[in-house]
Parts: sequence; C-alpha cells; structure tokens
Amino acid sequence: MRKRAYSGLWRSILVGGGVVLLGLITGAAYANVTVTALLDKNVLRVGEEAVLKVNITTDGGESVQEPMLPVITGLNFVKVGNSSSSTFSMGGGVTRSVINYEIDYAVVAMQEGKYTLDKISASSNRGTVTARPIMLTVLSEGAPTPTPLPGAPASPPPNTYGVYFTVQSDKKEAYVGEAIMLTYTVWLPVNLLIQGIQLDDRQGQFHGFWTENFDISDERYRTREMFNGRPYRKIPVKRYFLFPLTPGEHTVDPLKLICLIPTNPMGSLGLLMGRPSQVAVQSDPVKIKVKPLPEEGKPGTFKGAVGAFNITARVESAEVKEGDPVTLKILLEGIGNLRNAPPPVMPDLSKFDVYDPTTKENVQVLLDQVRGQVETTYVLIPHDVNSNEIGPLKYPFFDPVQKKYVTLETKPIQLKILPSGHSGLRGSGPPGVNRRVITRIGEDFRFNAVTPLALSTVFLPIHRNASYWMLFALPVLLLLAGYAQKQRTEFFADHPAALKSKKAPRLAGKLLSQARRAIQEGTNEKIYSALAKAITDYIDNRWNLACAGLTSEELRRTLQDKGVQAQRIDEVIQTLQEFDAARFSGAARDGSQRQQDYAKAEQLLAALMRKNG
Repeated sequence: MRKRAYSGLWRSILVGGGVVLLGLITGAAYANVTVTALLDKNVLRVGEEAVLKVNITTDGGESVQEPMLPVITGLNFVKVGNSSSSTFSMGGGVTRSVINYEIDYAVVAMQEGKYTLDKISASSNRGTVTARPIMLTVLSEGAPTPTPLPGAPASPPPNTYGVYFTVQSDKKEAYVGEAIMLTYTVWLPVNLLIQGIQLDDRQGQFHGFWTENFDISDERYRTREMFNGRPYRKIPVKRYFLFPLTPGEHTVDPLKLICLIPTNPMGSLGLLMGRPSQVAVQSDPVKIKVKPLPEEGKPGTFKGAVGAFNITARVESAEVKEGDPVTLKILLEGIGNLRNAPPPVMPDLSKFDVYDPTTKENVQVLLDQVRGQVETTYVLIPHDVNSNEIGPLKYPFFDPVQKKYVTLETKPIQLKILPSGHSGLRGSGPPGVNRRVITRIGEDFRFNAVTPLALSTVFLPIHRNASYWMLFALPVLLLLAGYAQKQRTEFFADHPAALKSKKAPRLAGKLLSQARRAIQEGTNEKIYSALAKAITDYIDNRWNLACAGLTSEELRRTLQDKGVQAQRIDEVIQTLQEFDAARFSGAARDGSQRQQDYAKAEQLLAALMRKNG
C-alpha cells in the first residue's frame, strides 16, 4: 500500500512539474489575464447578503495576486472561499495552458442606497486588470421582496458535467413570411476539452417553417465569457433562419446535441482527460407567435412576398426583326425568402407570343440574413411591327420593418421592330399569325396533249363497291362526332368542376412522375413538394376544393362532407404532415425511405381514385 501511495505521489509531482515547465516555456507567448465579477443578486434589503464571484483567468505562467476590492461605505465584503483549476491543450506543436482562480465573497448590505462596484481588479506581471462595473441596489429593511438578478445562476442539467445548450431567438413575434433567426450555442466549462459535437436536427422540429441554416461553428465565432457565475467557452453551433408559412402559435421543438468530452479528473490539477464520454444536452423549446399579414393597404396583385426587394427589367436587344425573338430578363434581388419568392405581375403581352420562362437563383445564407437574387428570362415573339413596347412590371411585397405594403414598378421598355423583308404584302389575321398574299411567279401547271384515239369509255358500277359507301358515310360520321364534341365542350364549359375532376388522375400522374425524377436527383425539397402537391391537387381537382388554404381539421370536415372514409382521411392528413416535415426540416433521407414515401403516395392516390376513397 505504501509503495502504491509513493508511486501515485511521484506521478502527481511529475505531471505537475510538466505542466509548470510547459507553462514557463509557452507563457511568454500566450500570457493573457482576464478578470470577471458577478453578483448572484442585484437587489438586497438592509441586513441581507449576496455572493460575489471573482474569476481570474490567465494563459501561461503569469503571477497573479489576490483581487483588490473597492472600499464602499454601506457595504461589507467578507471572503468565504477560493478555488483554482488548470487545463492545457496542444495544437500545431504548441502547448497552451490556462489557469483559473475563483474567489467568493459575501457582500453584506449595511445601508440603503444604490452602489457601483467598479474597482474590482487583479495585478499581474503585465499590469492591473479591472472587471466591468456591477450595479447593486439596497432597499430598506422593511421593503418588499427584492427582484432577483435577471438570469440568476441555475443548476446545470443532470449528467452533463456543467455543459449547457442554449437557443436564442431574435424575435418572439413575426409576420407570415418574415425571417426569424435562431442561434444555438453550447457552453463548456473551461476545464472541459471538447473533442467533437454532433447536432441532431432531423426530427422535423421546424414544422410549419421554410428553413435556411448557417454553420457558425467556426473558430472565429468562439469566445470566453462568464455564464451562470463561472467562466465558460462559448461555442456557437448553428444558426437557422425560419420563414413562417401559416399564422398562429408555433413551437420549435428542442434540438439535441451530443458532445464528446473527456470526463475523467486527473489528480488535483482540475484537468479532465482520458477516454471521451458522450454528453447529451438538449435546448429549450421556442414558442413563436406568427401574425397574419394585415389586410389594410394590401394590393389586389399581392402574391405573398415578404421582405425588402428591388426589381429591374431589361431586354438583350431593343431592335429586332419581325418574327425574331426578344429576350426579356427580370432581376429580383433583396432580403427574404427568395427561393419561394412569387413572380412579378407581368404587363399586357397580348402583342407577343410568350414562351415558358426559365429561372436562375443565387441565394446566400449569411451570418445575419438571407439575401440574393433571382433572374427570370422570358422569350417573346412580336406579332408585328406595332409590338413596340413592353409595359411596366409590378412587384408588390410586405415590408415587415416598415409594417406596410410596397409596390415596385419598372419603366416601360421601348422596342423597334423592323420588317422581316419577306416578299408579298401583309394581310390581317389573328395575333401571332403572319399572313401574306401569294403572288404568281410563273406557270404553275403544264398539260400534255392527248389524241382522241387514246380515249375510251369504261362502265364502272361504283355503288357496288364497299369503299363507295364508306366514303359516303364518312361525312355523316364526322358531323356526328363534331356535334358530340361540341356538346362535350359546352358541358365542361358550364361545369368546370366536372372537367377538373376528370383530369385529376392524369394531373396526379404527372406530379408523381416529377417526384420520380426528383428521387434520382436526390433533392428532398423537390421530392416531397411534388408528392404533397400530387395529393392536394388531386383533392382540389376531384372535389373542386382549395386544399392548400385549409387547416387539418377543415380538410377533415370537407372530405367527410364529400363521403370519403374516415380511415382514408386520416391517411391523407398524416401523409401530408409527414411530407411537410421531410420537406421543410432540411433533414436527409436515404434512398429506401424516399422510395417508400413515393409508394405510399401512389397507393394513397389509388385509394382516393376508387369510389368514396
């Protein structure tokens, strides 16, 4: 036993000597002294006391004296304890050591008044370092119960070794479509050497929001601060920008963080080393009130854009020949949810043939905002030389900072359409059709002369030929088919809901095909957007509903009125909620899960297509 005790003693001496030696070697390069002070209460009554914690942290082998406290009439300072700890780390061939001293004082309130503790300092080889001032209010002895210091120290979560995982929201209320910034931060006591963190945000915590994220775990964002009365390393983990999709009370569920930390204490030096342990910490839920956009001042052309934007329009060439294309480029840029920004309100383009536009986006998620630009390109074919102007484009949006609607408008674009140069005169016709008078250039037909001797009479009883009667009946059949088509067209014109219902299966099949292509590309947003749209559009078309504007309960009641089975209604609502979570959470899903979700949507649509769902 004695031999083992001596062995442990020599080991502690060797390790302690090594730390001191390393501190002497590296102290000159990294010496940095900080002093922080914190009161556990900032309001007292006469006769009560608060605990003042003074922390002195030094990098390297600085010689630090005991802190000096101010002499304040009306307050009495009594030292009640002290402790120290050391940590060291190695990186890039350089060893860094940190020594932390913690001294506790009891501050006894002797007289009523307001006090400023502004001269708490410590002296080192490099000079005197002073902590930030602290305000303290002392009330009379019979005053009501004092208000505690905001953010007073709380007990750390169990089994976390003092590790905290916090979330901070830049706002508690926001409009639909307005950006909300959530910052998640892990706080580590200075004697814990983290070896890795893993954030679990795959459970759909951001249901009901369009989400963009920014990784802020870079070294440059890490700081050392006082937290709950102790020195901590503050390590930001990730920042999320949430854009609410619907109004109401929303809750962001807690996120879970796994830290790999050595948690075995070594000797009396306060170091935690050895094999790392998994430390699981969880953030608090975040409640956010989402307000609907105001009705006052809302433009009739408003499509849901929220943020701060600017829009410009131009053409690649303002002078083209008749029949040649005009390329119109529209650039929308600004701050907000640009990936889902609605298109601008286009002018009257009846004098042009308009082709489907192409879109190119460049969205950047920065430290404090989401900004970028979206360029949309239209190809226009002018009908004639009078198609010489593209009217102004409008872009209405809601500015949450000014709390009002703004409508941007571009300048009209003047064009010069040159005649095409083809021969012939132009004739009138419907838009988009260029008609020309055909001119005779020369002899179109030449005939061969024949002699009468070559002619003969042939009797052919064509009424006995089946082809004759087929040709005779064909106009009648065409007339009947045309009449039936006319009746069908008029019926669907008077009953548009019936036409939508008839087209519903075919349109759903197209969206499922888009989802199948998206699975090959591996994009969650496209996959689950197409799957959810296939289901909601089928319901919209078959039963003539506005499914996208209904809540889950409203959708349930509406489908019940249409005679859909209760079990099928539950499947519809549950499937849409699952697809929304997969789409907006940003969480990755493997190929097998996507195939299962595709099959699930396909089976649900097949069930809905059967009578009564």
